[in-house]
Amino acid sequence: LRVVRDVLFFQKLVLNTDPRAFPKMAPYSYRDASLKFQYRQHQFVVTGFNTQLFTTALPPYDNAEHAYRYPSKADVQYYTYPRDCAKEEDLLYMQTLPDFEGAFDQADAEQLLSMCLQPYVRIPLVLKFLAAEDRIHSLRFKSVRQFLDAVVFEPGAYCSERDAGRAFQSVPAETPGMLSTTYGLLVNEIAVEEDNEFWRTSTTDTVLSLLEQAYSLDTGDVTELDTIDIILCACRLGAHYEAFMCAVLRSFPSSYAARPAVIVDELRRLRLCIASKFLPLLEKWISELTKAEDAPGIQQNVRDELLIAMHSHIVLCLGQAFWADAPAGDAG
Repeated sequence: LRVVRDVLFFQKLVLNTDPRAFPKMAPYSYRDASLKFQYRQHQFVVTGFNTQLFTTALPPYDNAEHAYRYPSKADVQYYTYPRDCAKEEDLLYMQTLPDFEGAFDQADAEQLLSMCLQPYVRIPLVLKFLAAEDRIHSLRFKSVRQFLDAVVFEPGAYCSERDAGRAFQSVPAETPGMLSTTYGLLVNEIAVEEDNEFWRTSTTDTVLSLLEQAYSLDTGDVTELDTIDIILCACRLGAHYEAFMCAVLRSFPSSYAARPAVIVDELRRLRLCIASKFLPLLEKWISELTKAEDAPGIQQNVRDELLIAMHSHIVLCLGQAFWADAPAGDAG
């Protein structure tokens, strides 16, 4: 039990937002990592690495820039710190908004961040935003790709199964906790019940639209690194989304995935897009990069990194191939 206790404490310790709460850099031995717990003045005092350890920020709290050790990049506060932005009016009063490395103008940045103020519906809104008006090119920026991953794949606030069936009595909701899900935001989008079918269908269609747009950017030139970043980002989005769809069909109760036949149909459309377009494209790129010792216009180290990335994306794309290609009866 001491081992479990120490592991749980270290887990809390590394999430501390205040670097002052950590031991100083020094050559420690494994004995120094052994934690000692004492009970003083109605609280536990934990020592290790020859100092007292804390799982919360130390006063004064000005050094804790965010509420979490690793803040969510889908949180508006991540981009507007130190100013609090809890509603759209707060964004309107900001003189300048983050432009994501120049990917968006101020109007687009305001619209994008406003969507994240409503986490419960952020996934379809953000995906539609990026799929419209040729914004697919914004995915060449790393900050936009990280933002997209956080918006789509972070589960968001948890709702217990006991509270999951509670109905809204007013708009806005009486408590923020009502705008939460039991299995995560993306699973909720995929497996939403029949009366909300529009959201699930439009989300899958939007993902397919992003994949089609990214695929159309290929010019046949493997040295266009910005284009490759966009296509690989779309490839990851499609593969991970496909994995979530398979998980809904395979692991969640039938009462939650209300219409498995519809999900199976959309899953096969997504698998067809990945298998017929992205897998051959990745194989073509790998062939072009391995034809010569030095690919023209690309340094050796960059070429090697591209080959590693493309092989890993092939593995990712094949992760759900067997399940997605299973007979309808098996998938249902």
